[in-house]
Amino acid sequence: MPLSRRHFLLSSCAAGLFSWSQRLLAALVSPDSLVSSDIADERTLDAAQLRCLQAWVETLLPADEASPGANELGVAERITGKARGKPDYQKLLRVGCQWLDRQAQARGKLAYAELDISGRESIVKVAEHSKAKSLPREFFVYTRDDAFRFYYVQPATWGMLSYPGPPQPRGFMDHTQPPAG
Repeated sequence: MPLSRRHFLLSSCAAGLFSWSQRLLAALVSPDSLVSSDIADERTLDAAQLRCLQAWVETLLPADEASPGANELGVAERITGKARGKPDYQKLLRVGCQWLDRQAQARGKLAYAELDISGRESIVKVAEHSKAKSLPREFFVYTRDDAFRFYYVQPATWGMLSYPGPPQPRGFMDHTQPPAG
């Protein structure tokens, strides 16, 4: 008996529903299995890689007397949050952190986060001056841009810029006056 298009579609739908119902049943019996696999899929970096990224962004945006450092403002965590659901960015972060750790190993340390500030800055310069479209350069450009964006959006950084903050909700109190020339 030849398989008709209608029977093929019905069989495909039935197989899909059966597969979905098995996953639902497994989740009802053991809800932790469903939750843990979904969380594992969304995790961008392991603990060592997150420390590496934190050291990287703290090197790009260190604390000083006028403003907090990137880590105080959770910049690395915001970058990993942005990477959720973006497999290419997740991969760039993982592979970039691996590259940073290899650079640190060439300098006698086990990880980038273990280097002193001058060692970390020298690796930043290597990444910054790498060829366009290379891994170090792409990692530098994307993480630097996001680090700056997530850092300077924080009100804690506005004081050093003499930026009073957005005009709203206060508004433009002098809106009835002619522009100052």
